[in-house]
Amino acid sequence: MLIKNYLHALQLTKSNYPKFIRHFGSASILLVLIALLNAAVPLLLRETTNAITAPHKTVFMIYMIASAYGICWTVAKMMEWVKNIISAAVLARCDAGFHKSIFTHFIHLPMGTINKLDPGVFIADMSRSCGSFSAITFSVFWVLFPVFIELVFVFSILAKLISVGAAVLFLILLLAILGLAFFLAKKSQASHALTMRASNDLSSHLIEKIHFIEEMKANNAYPKEDEIIRNKLLGYVRAVTQGNRQIGMLMVIQSLGIGAILIVFVLYTVQQNLVGNLSAGDFIMMTGYIVQLTLPMAYLSSSFINIRKDFVQLGAALAYLQLPIEIACGGANSVPLSAEGQRNAQSHEQSHEQNHEQKTDLFVLKNVVTEFDGNRILENFSLTIKSQQLTVIRGPSGAGKSTLIKMLIGFIQPSKGEIFFEGKSLGSVEKNALFAEVSVVLQHPIILSGTLRENLLYGTQRAVPDHALLEIAALVEITELGGCNGSDVLALDLGIQGKALSGGEKQRIAIGRALVRQTKILLMDEPTSAIDSARAGRIIERIRGRVETMVVVSHRHELIEIADTVIDLGDASLLQNPLTGGGRGQGGRSEIRAQRQSRHPRRRRE
Repeated sequence: MLIKNYLHALQLTKSNYPKFIRHFGSASILLVLIALLNAAVPLLLRETTNAITAPHKTVFMIYMIASAYGICWTVAKMMEWVKNIISAAVLARCDAGFHKSIFTHFIHLPMGTINKLDPGVFIADMSRSCGSFSAITFSVFWVLFPVFIELVFVFSILAKLISVGAAVLFLILLLAILGLAFFLAKKSQASHALTMRASNDLSSHLIEKIHFIEEMKANNAYPKEDEIIRNKLLGYVRAVTQGNRQIGMLMVIQSLGIGAILIVFVLYTVQQNLVGNLSAGDFIMMTGYIVQLTLPMAYLSSSFINIRKDFVQLGAALAYLQLPIEIACGGANSVPLSAEGQRNAQSHEQSHEQNHEQKTDLFVLKNVVTEFDGNRILENFSLTIKSQQLTVIRGPSGAGKSTLIKMLIGFIQPSKGEIFFEGKSLGSVEKNALFAEVSVVLQHPIILSGTLRENLLYGTQRAVPDHALLEIAALVEITELGGCNGSDVLALDLGIQGKALSGGEKQRIAIGRALVRQTKILLMDEPTSAIDSARAGRIIERIRGRVETMVVVSHRHELIEIADTVIDLGDASLLQNPLTGGGRGQGGRSEIRAQRQSRHPRRRRE
């Protein structure tokens, strides 16, 4: 499973970082050269010592060997820093590629799946797992592998210059350190899982409170929040302390084991020197090797522990990739719309020409049932929404108006029944094609941190000149936003998520953003609830001249008066078979009313 997860992450990284293998290979060659240089340093020190203690000294040779020793050490250390520079660049690109894969998959999940995720846990998993693949790659290939190369080189030197027995003993002792590291790393996995859960819980709490801050202040709930955060932090401290205590004790055991092995080998070399089997240079070289390789081995032990942690984090991130995404671009079961529907923009003139065409069924709902937590919101609900009309949906709070809008764009899936868009099953329509034809203004619009221009352009990939943006800004009456005048308003910084804006200003910006997309269908959920009646009426009238088909959730009397069709969900929270053959409203509009189904249990939902 660990190897499978790593290979999966590798494929994701390569898909977003095509030059990974080439850059990784170049850096690895450099690491091998550094390993060979490090292995040569104690050997040159041995030769220097033996040359100094030799009966017949050659001064020039002594200086040459000593200089070679110093140069070798210097070059090795310089290349270490070059390695750090190169590896940082490669690993940062790995992190970015992996992060992009997870993020891209996340934003293509169905809304129903996203709503079930804990935002705090997801953010914590994302932030930790972003560097997990690169950390594993670094530890395995750029720490363990160079040490292995160095170990092979050292074994060859000892076998040739000292004895095969000494080389074998040296190898056995280092492999014992390596085995101890593997054993301790395996024991640490539960500790890492414990600290991860504690961190996730704290992150989840913080995200929840950020979105709950107004309620907290309005209810003066500071004492309650103090109690909650104390309990959360107490659990966090206990879990992290316990996890790190367990890991710390494992590292103490590791240090004890490495120290014992070091003592055994040093005593062995001393004994061999005393009996005359080793020269002073041999003693210095062997001691240098054991010290030089013991430090990386100690690092490897902690690396193995971290690798277990990184694999846990990697697995948590890859689990999100197992969640099925929505049909986006030509999936196996997807149905493309017309060529016209796949264009991102429809010109203003084309929309006017199409208004004279015959009205067709745009959305058709057949016997739709919607359930939340076992309670039915809509039951056997059937409805037809025509194109080239202004359709207004009204009804009391909890009647399912917002649910209906979200079903029309696939954010909510019905438990039973079918929804059709332009004659095709909505569930099989490519989402890119759907939203190329449909723009949406949700009930609670989100403002991006940035300028007004960036907010208006958020939903379109095409180039839109400033004069066109200013035309739309004037249409929704935001040209004087923030005290600006004229074209200056486009560069206005709206602050962090537009928190300083009023509800009405946010709604007008969201409407403008939808209009910039120039789609022929516009769905809006209470788009003018925070806008005064006169202004709302003016804006809606202007929109009608630009958009072919509008479906709007609203209680506004002035909007209902100009609607072609009014869908009245009534005062029941469960709807069944709206009366499509009802009378005509004022102005010749059709009215569709829902019957009360009081015999059913009620549940209100927007």
